[in-house]
This record gives sequence, C-alpha cells and structure tokens, in this order.
Amino acid sequence: MNHSSGWSTPLFQEIQLLSRSIHPITREETEEYIRSNLDYSGCGHEIFTSGAVSLIYDFSNGIMRVIDHLCSKSLMYAFQQQKHLIDDHMIRFVNDHEMITVGKAVS
Repeated sequence: MNHSSGWSTPLFQEIQLLSRSIHPITREETEEYIRSNLDYSGCGHEIFTSGAVSLIYDFSNGIMRVIDHLCSKSLMYAFQQQKHLIDDHMIRFVNDHEMITVGKAVS
C-alpha cells in the first residue's frame, strides 16, 4: 500500500479537519472564523457586533462546534425578529434559551 496516496483521501482530509476543530481557538481566531464563514456565505457586511463575538467566544470556550451552533441559532433568531445586527444581548438570550450545552457562564 502506498501511504502517500492515502494521506490525500477525502476521509483523511476530514479527519485532519476534525482534529483541528477539537482544539479551542482564541478570541481573535473566533472573530476571524465567524467573519470567514459569513464571507463564504456571501454576506457583505458585519452582522455580529464586537460584544457579540466576545460573548460567543466566552460561551463557547473557543470550541468551533459550539461557535457554529451559537452563530446558527443567533442568525435564526435575528431572522425571526427581523434584526439585521446581532449584539451581545441577543447572544446572551440565545445562550440562555436555546443552548442545551454551554460553556462557562458569563455575567
């Protein structure tokens, strides 16, 4: 078996991606991660305030899976409320009412 060809298989690439997402990211990386996902989706403007990003980081402990979940729930809630900007109050509400498992509590 040629090991070099196995390293580029889709399964191995998925394992690499998953192993990277297990480790917590920093507050700055969290902001970059959210912005990158919004850019990828075609969003051309800021949706999350700086305070919202800080709370997303605090509640998620930098775990990308939790960041994704908080952002998704917040975007759905903002759409339902016809809001175009997600602030720290909305993140706190979503965390308190929509999240089953949350990171550390922030008052």
